[in-house]
Amino acid sequence: MSQYRDRVTKYKGTSFSYFNNTKAGSVFDLIYVDGSHHCDDVIVDAIKCFGLLKVGGIMIFDDYLWKYYPRAIENPAAAINAFLRLHKGSYKLVRLYSQIIIEKTCDRH
Repeated sequence: MSQYRDRVTKYKGTSFSYFNNTKAGSVFDLIYVDGSHHCDDVIVDAIKCFGLLKVGGIMIFDDYLWKYYPRAIENPAAAINAFLRLHKGSYKLVRLYSQIIIEKTCDRH
């Protein structure tokens, strides 16, 4: 990554603190969602991050198949699936495996 250090922004901290401190108008080409693995946190990260993603940008959800909590609704896949339903028509699926990769095709319609 060192050769791209001028083009990469790494933020270390909680999603909550990041979203509270992000400058208005910030947009990103690539967002990798891999924070908390609890459904409630994942859906907030997904919605907030998608708003920061430029049209044509790529968003990667990690741990799609991760199953830790006994109730399926509490795991990341439940949140990711809900997000995808909510934003249907605003993205195209690039790849689906243990991660889901989407490309944003438009802002909310």
